[in-house]
Amino acid sequence: ARLYPILIVEAAIAGALWGLLCTWLYPEDSSVLKELTVPIIMGVSSAALVSLGPILPAYIAFFGCMLIPGTVAMALRDSYVEHMLALVLGLLSIALLLNGIRISRNHMRDLRLTAELESALHNEAQARIAADAASEAKTRFLAAMSHEIRTPMNGVLGMSQILRRTELTEDQSEIVGMIERSGEALLTIINDILDFSKIEAGKFEIEAEPFSLAGVIDDVAALLGSGANEKGIELITDIAPDVPNYVIGDAGRVRQILTNLVGNAIKFTSEGHVLIKANGTVEDGKVWLSISVKDTGIGIPGNKLDTVFRQFEQADSSTTRRFGGTGLGLSICR
Repeated sequence: ARLYPILIVEAAIAGALWGLLCTWLYPEDSSVLKELTVPIIMGVSSAALVSLGPILPAYIAFFGCMLIPGTVAMALRDSYVEHMLALVLGLLSIALLLNGIRISRNHMRDLRLTAELESALHNEAQARIAADAASEAKTRFLAAMSHEIRTPMNGVLGMSQILRRTELTEDQSEIVGMIERSGEALLTIINDILDFSKIEAGKFEIEAEPFSLAGVIDDVAALLGSGANEKGIELITDIAPDVPNYVIGDAGRVRQILTNLVGNAIKFTSEGHVLIKANGTVEDGKVWLSISVKDTGIGIPGNKLDTVFRQFEQADSSTTRRFGGTGLGLSICR
């Protein structure tokens, strides 16, 4: 801002020097030099438009101080040609002024758009930082809360298991079973929320350790088999012979995914069976596995296939009321 007036003064001085120089050199009796003087004035004025055009006051000061002396000098002569040259310079002044205004407006528009873009980028960066901080705080909060809730809940489940070993009536056994199922359901919800928060924060880690895939599938079948038996559903495992005995990966996450998928299959199947099928091939030292869970349950409508993988959403709003669930399991699996 301080250099702005100085720039205008310097432009006016430079224009005046050019104008006085051309007026002083303007010949009275040489038509050739006359023809050269006018193009020089026009060329310098046009060249200044490129450098000073964005700063309109400076450009007006330059070409005004440059053209006025020559135009006045030609207009005072008694020659028709010089009068025409003065008219040409006057029209040139108008044309240069209009172009200077256009360039200045475009320049100001570009500066405004650049400032708006920089402001938007800055706001976006600040919003991203705030969102990351909020996500980090949420993850820490959920981790602390899940620990604080899981500790007493594990105590409740442990005591319920001890209680089950005592002599109980049929009604008491049913109550103890309800306590265990409710506690396990609550632990599952806590773990799902914590895992989903880790995924959002980008801190969900996958381990790479040797494990038995068949053993993991059998563990899931043993864990959920009692629930299937209670509903009269057959839980079947089918592991192809070409599946390697041991693979490298995260056994805990594979077990978590299978538990979610098989648990959902049992939940939404009232009769028939649930099939866990594993196929695999070995190519160039790499194992390509395909594990599928099929059931004879109610199924999922084609237009809801993407919905079931979104967090806190299920295929049908009535599903939560009928079958329960948070809508996080499949989102975490994906």
